[in-house]
Amino acid sequence: MNELDSKRAAMIVLTRGKQLAPDRFPTLNAETAQAWADALRRYTLPEHLWLEAVTIFCTEKVTGRMVTPLDILEAARVAKSRWEQSPEGRTELAKARGEQPTTQAEIEAYYSKTPGQRDETPGAYQQRVHPRVAQMIAEMLERRKNAPPYKAEPGHWWSPKKL
Repeated sequence: MNELDSKRAAMIVLTRGKQLAPDRFPTLNAETAQAWADALRRYTLPEHLWLEAVTIFCTEKVTGRMVTPLDILEAARVAKSRWEQSPEGRTELAKARGEQPTTQAEIEAYYSKTPGQRDETPGAYQQRVHPRVAQMIAEMLERRKNAPPYKAEPGHWWSPKKL
């Protein structure tokens, strides 16, 4: 999520939270909004999912202390898992991530066959359906390939006694 989107998400969370539970959310100012934006920047979620996360926190998970970004992220995980259970929700989440949505028919067609009947391996299916996962795996392999070889040094607890 870019900086502008994260600031918008932080403003949405803090404004809605102050309306629902005024004693549990911090007062809205520039410093607080920026700190929350920095915490929420790693997560790309639609605007209405952030609203639902605040509602879930205020109705189901409110505690006796002030809210933290972790509390809202946990509520967002709950909201996201609820969304992923419906085809419409999965489509919305895929659009927010910039991915091609996977249809319910495609999922059912894949799992209706046994692994021997499928035309592609589970890894190929995952890379086709989840291109971000494939990109992360490729980057990890590239980092491993470019990393210098490990060299054991005497004195480390895992190295042999005589080198």
